[in-house]
Amino acid sequence: MYLRVSSEDQITNYSLDTQLDLTKREAIQRGYSVEHIYREEGKSATTINGRPELLKMLEDCRKNKNKIQAVIVYRLDRLSRQTSDFLAIRKTLAQYGVSVVSATEPTGSSPTEQFVETLLASVAELDNRIRAERAKNGLRKRFESGLPLGPLPIGYEKGEGKIWEKDPNTWDKMKQAWDLLATGTKSLNEMAKLMNSWNLRTVVGLEKKRKYLLRNQAVSRLFSNKLYAGYLDYGKSYPEEKRSLVPAMIDY
Repeated sequence: MYLRVSSEDQITNYSLDTQLDLTKREAIQRGYSVEHIYREEGKSATTINGRPELLKMLEDCRKNKNKIQAVIVYRLDRLSRQTSDFLAIRKTLAQYGVSVVSATEPTGSSPTEQFVETLLASVAELDNRIRAERAKNGLRKRFESGLPLGPLPIGYEKGEGKIWEKDPNTWDKMKQAWDLLATGTKSLNEMAKLMNSWNLRTVVGLEKKRKYLLRNQAVSRLFSNKLYAGYLDYGKSYPEEKRSLVPAMIDY
């Protein structure tokens, strides 16, 4: 049985447990004994190589050619949301004498059933592309509204209405760092050491859950970020420079 969720946020919710219950039920109904359960937790990789449990499952099927009857999934899109990848996986498994079984969708070896499987894989890919397009349009709209994208830079925190606000814990320290840099008396290495001593850290994610010591490269990126001057600049993604709605820390 192969189970997968595509986001770390889903690891602790009902999704994996639901998949497990339904795939086990399907195995019992078909009279199968379960050899192994592969759990792909929080993997949203766009290629097969980004999913280690899937690769392990395929390798185990290869080593046990003609000894494993089926791979059971909750839905066919758990194997892949790309039609070409799904067809490649199905073909590979077939070469090992393994069929693909969906616990919630019609699957089988007849031409009609194979066609339905391909159709379902195509629908999953279409849905994936539509959601990606919506996300892209949403980011564009956010940018055009003057709202920043990406991770929170030091000095800001997430406020209401998706507008970033001054972080009372780091704003003054970051402002002091900008003022000191403007004197031209400090190198990036010196600034990194000084800012680390002030407990300023590189943060990952909008919720600031992971923090890392500042390195020279991170400090260079911080002091190249026009958001501190009240402007949005994302290079090739959005060539035009736009005034930001977040508070400016320095003059541009």
